[in-house]
Amino acid sequence: MFEFVVNSIPRTVKNALAKNRRLVFALYAMRSLLKFNLLDRVLVRLLGRIDEPEKALSIVKEHQSEVEYCQLMINIEPEKAKSIIIEHRRDIRYCRLLERAERYKALGEKANERRLDFEADKYNHLIKVSEELVDKFPEDYLLHDRLARNYLGGGYQKKAIYHFFESLKLQRKRKLLEGKTGIIFIAGMHRSGNGYTKRALLNGLGMKDIKGSIIRYYDGYYPNFGIIDFPDYVSHWAFSPMPDGIISSHAGALEANLKNLALITDKLIVTVRDPRQAFISKVHYAEYLRYTGNVSGLMENQYPDGYFQWPFEKKIDWQIDNYFFPADLKWLQGWLEADADPEFLCNIHFSLYEILAKNPKRYFQEILLFYGLPEDRFTYPKKPEFKPKTPLRKGSTDEWMEVLSRKQIQKMNKAMPEEWFEKFKWVKLPG
Repeated sequence: MFEFVVNSIPRTVKNALAKNRRLVFALYAMRSLLKFNLLDRVLVRLLGRIDEPEKALSIVKEHQSEVEYCQLMINIEPEKAKSIIIEHRRDIRYCRLLERAERYKALGEKANERRLDFEADKYNHLIKVSEELVDKFPEDYLLHDRLARNYLGGGYQKKAIYHFFESLKLQRKRKLLEGKTGIIFIAGMHRSGNGYTKRALLNGLGMKDIKGSIIRYYDGYYPNFGIIDFPDYVSHWAFSPMPDGIISSHAGALEANLKNLALITDKLIVTVRDPRQAFISKVHYAEYLRYTGNVSGLMENQYPDGYFQWPFEKKIDWQIDNYFFPADLKWLQGWLEADADPEFLCNIHFSLYEILAKNPKRYFQEILLFYGLPEDRFTYPKKPEFKPKTPLRKGSTDEWMEVLSRKQIQKMNKAMPEEWFEKFKWVKLPG
């Protein structure tokens, strides 16, 4: 009942009451008769506001085994709170508070959870304590997250990204033990099956699509744009856990994307298709955009004046030289370079369209294994129905062999790096 009454009082009234010393002292005297946790927690806060740390500490000491009271004391007397914390140095809950006490000390007057403007002469000691705590409790994702934020306060971006990323890895590990999924992020080459992959995982694992709601993604003008926005939940001053859900995109390995991804996920899927077949699919898909009146798609892709009145052979030649084909090569090369870059921390799984078309069970098994998800939790999708004038036109892997001329195949083979044929097991017909 008391808790309900307290929670019902407007904040402005609470602030006014907090300044009434007589009322606070009266409540302090009454606690000898009315001892219960909520009253004590309220009193610790009120006594701190009227600069009565000794009385606040006397209450905290009666609750030394209750970490929340020690947490309240940090806001009032960080040094005295530390003396209590040290008695519980093996308890990770108290050790997290030790970092907070040092942080408040490094912030000086009017310290709060949001601020990162540490005093220069105290910053190094804060970092030393934070690093020692992470060394002592390397599996604690909250300490990694806090160390990352402390590094940002000193301008150390790379170190901050590393510990944000370590926190994400540990969070995923915990989520899997709890039967959850964490985030599944898909970056897909155009016409590589990423839409089908997303829907299959959404339905097969009972997940939610979080694109736009939790993580914003601006998809367009492939491959030079398509930005994964910095997520609000990461920029918030309080810790926010990795969400459970799927986001599918055509995001390229742009510098901003690579930086943001390491703050969003520790793993991602990159869906890939033989660029020669993806190319044929896109030439036909352009007609589907016209058929459905997709204005944004027709604006974001590149077509010269009169393109849709050209004969098919002319369209093929122009797109090989100018847009569809070189855009895919640039996009794929970007992700291969990111995968080889030791400074890009995320683990990438390349999901191949050719495996999806020939052995869909293996395709999804590889994804489940990559994310550490049990196969018995997944319901495999039905084989898609292919129809003309739909996004699922044909699903072929080798149509390009019949459609392209010998000269066109020679040009495309020459443009594709030799190691791609070996890595992805793509057939290279002799020119």
